Amino acid sequence: MSSKTSRRRNKKKSELSLRRLDETRVPQLATTVKFTHTFRFIATANIASRQLVFTELLDLLCLATSAASASRIMNAVKIKRIQVWAATSVATSSLSVLFQKIGTSSGQQADSVTYADTALGVSQIAHIDVRFNAREQVGQWQGSGITGSYGILSIPSGGVIDVTLSYSMVDTETAVNVSGAVAGATAGRVYCRFLDNSQATPQLTPNGWTAI
Repeated sequence: MSSKTSRRRNKKKSELSLRRLDETRVPQLATTVKFTHTFRFIATANIASRQLVFTELLDLLCLATSAASASRIMNAVKIKRIQVWAATSVATSSLSVLFQKIGTSSGQQADSVTYADTALGVSQIAHIDVRFNAREQVGQWQGSGITGSYGILSIPSGGVIDVTLSYSMVDTETAVNVSGAVAGATAGRVYCRFLDNSQATPQLTPNGWTAI
């Protein structure tokens, strides 16, 4: 047997031994709960230049603690993507949708690009697709201390907005009450709030959830 063949066999035996050793070790495990989900919202009124803030996203999923109070479930959020659709029912009319990424303080800096589209008649639907890049601060993880705006939205009544978010919940998460009024909740139930839940009259209703 040549020395080259012997070395090859010894190498294979060594790799096999290491593989068997790895199989007996307890694997590394990330205990932090993280998930990504797309939420859909429907505009119940015409909305012009509404600022949307990170606090609203952190308060989005909540657990009701009484009929008039609720605690947020997640402590950090990252925006991945926002899509907006709108249509007109009149053949001779048009309408527009708009979203502008915006940031005014540390943690929310963005390129401030404005995305807009216009529906012409009943056959062409307005649609915009906004991607959030991790290289800009507005597309990075935002914690409970972040209160700034991530964008400005204009959408007609009946328009649809899909928001894709990543959420994280740390092991030491404690109860943090959501901001804004809560009414008619059932204690112990999980709810999805309006996308613009910090407004006195929120108008972006979650689709498929009971909102509070």
